[in-house]
Amino acid sequence: MKDQQKELELLIAELQLYSFFEEEFLFAMDEIHKRLRKVIIQLKSGSAAMTLAELEVKRNSVLDADGLDQKVTAFAAYSFHLDQTIIQTLQMVNSSNSQFN
Repeated sequence: MKDQQKELELLIAELQLYSFFEEEFLFAMDEIHKRLRKVIIQLKSGSAAMTLAELEVKRNSVLDADGLDQKVTAFAAYSFHLDQTIIQTLQMVNSSNSQFN
């Protein structure tokens, strides 16, 4: 759990670097997405499948957006969703850690 907590804290810090739409940021956020996905799967939470599906939908909305305006809007929503998912997952890890201490 400590490794997962550390990874999630790192993901939050990295995500804060990508606060506006640029193509290279989309690739960086895709890497964050993959790492977050791995942590969520490791946790084996009952809501993992739903959380992962929501992440995929948000990511795909950026990839499928037409034009810069739509991409910027979708990117902002995706960035916010990633941030919230990381925070919720971190809270779950912290809660699990406190139960075992």
